Amino acid sequence: MPSTNSGGPEVAVVGRRSSVSLMVKLMTALTFLPKKAQASKKFESSPPNDARVVPDYRAARVSVLPVDYPNPAYLPSGYRFSYATRRVQAGFRSKDEVLLLYGDPMLKTAYPFPFHVCMTKHPENAFAGTELATSADVLLTIRGLSIVGQYYDGMWLPTDSGTIRTPNGQWLTWDRSNGHMLVARINGITVGVRGYRLAGVSKSELLRVVESIR
Repeated sequence: MPSTNSGGPEVAVVGRRSSVSLMVKLMTALTFLPKKAQASKKFESSPPNDARVVPDYRAARVSVLPVDYPNPAYLPSGYRFSYATRRVQAGFRSKDEVLLLYGDPMLKTAYPFPFHVCMTKHPENAFAGTELATSADVLLTIRGLSIVGQYYDGMWLPTDSGTIRTPNGQWLTWDRSNGHMLVARINGITVGVRGYRLAGVSKSELLRVVESIR
C-alpha cells in the first residue's frame, strides 16, 4: 500500500527539481488506450532531438551508454531497443541519468515504448511514479552477488479524486492494474526498471531484466 501523510492528503509527491505537471502528463501517456481510441489521440512516436537512434542490440551492449554504465542482457519477449536519451523526466531526474526505451512492434498500445530502464550514479529523486509509495524488498542475484531491490506493485496515476494531491491540485491514486517498477543499486549505479502488465511484462520479467544487467 502506498504511504500517506498523517497530517492530511495534500502532500507533494515529487522532489524539488522535478516538474509535477510533466510527471502527471507522463503517467497519463503511459495509460494504455483501447485500439479504436488511438486514432482520436495523437502520441509522438519519434525520438526526441537529443536521442541517438541505434539498431536493435537486444542482448548486446547499447553503444550510446557511458562506458561505465551497465546494460540488460535480457529483455521480455518481443521487445527491442528503441533509443536512449538524457532528457529524463521519467526516471530519477538526475544530471547524469540515461534512459533506455524499448518497444514491441506487435503491441497495439497508445505509448510506443512501454518498457524503460533508467540509470544514474547520483539519484536526486525517487523513481518517477513511486514517490511516497511503500516498496517490497526482493532478493536479486547479480553476477553471483545477492542484492536487495525495491519492487513497487503499481504506480501513481492522475484521477478526479485520490489518495494524495500534488502542489498544483492534481489528485493521484496508486494503481496496481498495469504499471509496476523495480529499483536496485548495482555497483554504484541506481537502476530503475518500469514495465506494464498489459504489455506482457510481469513481476518475474522485471526481476529477470535487472538480474541480467552487466
